[in-house]
Amino acid sequence: MTDTKVDGKAKLKQVEAELVAARKAVTQQSAKLAKARTQIKAVRGKAAQLGTKAGQAALLKAREAVRSEAAALEQLRGRVRQAVTERKAVKLLVARERVEQAAQARVDKVRKTIETRLQRDLAAALGKFEKRWKKRRAAADQRKLKSSQAKAEQRVRVADKKLQTTVKALEKRGLLSATLADAVNVVKSAARTTRRKAVAANSVAKAATAKRAAPAARAKAAKAPKTPRRAAAAAGTDAA
Repeated sequence: MTDTKVDGKAKLKQVEAELVAARKAVTQQSAKLAKARTQIKAVRGKAAQLGTKAGQAALLKAREAVRSEAAALEQLRGRVRQAVTERKAVKLLVARERVEQAAQARVDKVRKTIETRLQRDLAAALGKFEKRWKKRRAAADQRKLKSSQAKAEQRVRVADKKLQTTVKALEKRGLLSATLADAVNVVKSAARTTRRKAVAANSVAKAATAKRAAPAARAKAAKAPKTPRRAAAAAGTDAA
């Protein structure tokens, strides 16, 4: 594809040079016309004094010279007017190029700003998303863990119940050996330790959940309208 863009500054320089040349030519032609008019005055006086055909012919020739020089001067003045008009148009072209360059510079600046902010905002959005995702995933994993823990404890209770039933039956029949009794006690102790750890872990998890929810609960309670009982309690506290 051919680049048709015009170099406004170069064109303006060319037009101004043409205008200077045209004005110089007008000045020179004006001098020629003035000289021809001076000559025609002299020829007219001489022709009137002599009254000959040669004098009349010289007068006609001088008049033709004046007309020719005047026509040439008018043509040169037309070149000056054309150059002035063209210079005005080229100046507008140069101004348009400057506006275009400034506008493009602003567009480039906005593009760079957008690219910079894109990376920054993307990093911030990803950070927020990761935080929310981890929070939801932790809650879901905690629910799964509690469910699995509850099922495991249920299985242990069922197995423990079966074991106790069998041990009692053996004990009634006098078939429970000391070794088996010791083993059963060890299993019971281990089961109690496991249950205590599970209860402690659940308590810690509940406390952490309550701590996270406390600010929101306090804010909700502060916004909620007071019931008559709460209002009376608050009044009693103020009076005390």
